[in-house]
Amino acid sequence: MVGITRIGRQTTISALARSLFPDLEDGESLRRAEEALVGANPQLRTRAGFRPEAPVIVPTLSAAKPGRAGSRETADAAAALGEMARGLDALGRAAQAAFAQEQKAAKEATKTLGSAEARDAMRKRYPDLADDLPVLAGLLAERAKVAAARSAVVDAAIGRAQRDLAALGEASARRHKER
Repeated sequence: MVGITRIGRQTTISALARSLFPDLEDGESLRRAEEALVGANPQLRTRAGFRPEAPVIVPTLSAAKPGRAGSRETADAAAALGEMARGLDALGRAAQAAFAQEQKAAKEATKTLGSAEARDAMRKRYPDLADDLPVLAGLLAERAKVAAARSAVVDAAIGRAQRDLAALGEASARRHKER
């Protein structure tokens, strides 16, 4: 890996490849650059991955010299930054999946508790608790809200960490250029 940068105004993998590797001509070398970018940044397979300022790992290409991502001398540091960026991305996906599952479970349980069938079963099995079903449903609804709030906080923190990591990569590349 050569470095980490941020997405600017690019909205396609081709535009991103052209901006990162300005020496490439259309054709096979551009296609290889696009494939390498998607390989290093799976989120770029969809338009949603092209968020402005989102961090992007810039891979080393044998046929092109990156326009702004560093040099081979910084490859080890850039590789470490790339691994950290991928780790943050994986952490974000895992956290969002866990929060989504928690919200789904709470909503399903709330729906089940709201059914006449569940109320009847609870009254038969736990007559003392039957009157508490609305309270339980409220607690489950609150649990779903808390999960959504936690999800937003974690997503924001991971986003900040990704931006900081991209800035670190850019600063490292600039510092190396100044030497």
